[in-house]
Amino acid sequence: MAHVLLLIQDLAASHTPADEISIFEDVEAISASLKALGHQPSVERISLNLEDARRRILLHQPDLVMNLVDSIELKGHLIHLAPALLETMKLPYTGCRMDATYLSSHKLLAKHLLQLEGLPTAPWHEASALPDELDDRYIVKSVWEHASIGIAPENVVHNVSIAKKIIAERTAQYGGEWFIERYIHGREFNISILDGAVLPHAEIRFEDFPEDVPHIIDHAAKWDENCFSYQHTVRHFDFPESDRALLTKLSEYCLKCWSIFNLSGYARVDFRVDVQGNPWILEVNSNPCISPDAGLAAAAERAGMDYTALIARIVDAALP
Repeated sequence: MAHVLLLIQDLAASHTPADEISIFEDVEAISASLKALGHQPSVERISLNLEDARRRILLHQPDLVMNLVDSIELKGHLIHLAPALLETMKLPYTGCRMDATYLSSHKLLAKHLLQLEGLPTAPWHEASALPDELDDRYIVKSVWEHASIGIAPENVVHNVSIAKKIIAERTAQYGGEWFIERYIHGREFNISILDGAVLPHAEIRFEDFPEDVPHIIDHAAKWDENCFSYQHTVRHFDFPESDRALLTKLSEYCLKCWSIFNLSGYARVDFRVDVQGNPWILEVNSNPCISPDAGLAAAAERAGMDYTALIARIVDAALP
């Protein structure tokens, strides 16, 4: 039996009640699985007061820390502080190391690395270096934030003046840095990797979407159960034989990302496949959600693992 500490971000200062309900639902599900496996779970929070966090973590005397931190004080660019602290404390923890977390979470650095390694990633422009004209439709995205924060249909733009307007609005509302990336009209795949093995491929299908509406997973599609995009973006695991070559290529790209970014534990790679069948890597997610209804758990279930078996694999991969 191991004492497993679940490390979460401190929600007191800046999160909404819905955020708090969500994270504690996840903690409850993970704790139940840990207990079923014979482990002893406990919970601790981390804020920007890292010395205080260090003292409180040490009081638990954990054998292992489950790193569930995806931002600190709603700032995505601080995501690497949790693994950095745990590494400094020489505590084993689940998921990716600090360097992999930082590099993959900074979308521009990640895209530069993908490009250097010859992997396909959608063309982009930084906010400080926008061209005079756009050669295609582009989507305004945050450099750091995850979970589609700040993403809405109007983020897909066709000229520079509108791009600048959206960037200014998103910067004022959310802060941080923003950029534009070529909008790839086509299919979307979210592919999970567990301990170096690619799990069954998941395609997010845009069912009954009007052609004039961007086919994107915006913030509402992830979090607003009452909206059209939430109800009509559906995860599928079944594919025709004609997709075999594409799925093989996606697996190859996932394993290359695992190696290039030095990922560990579990991760997810997000793709768009254009109308010609060419895959483009959008993001490498080193700290994807492991809640029971998230993509990683769904892919694991498709591979024959129930939720407790998934938690067991994550824990076993991290224990010394």
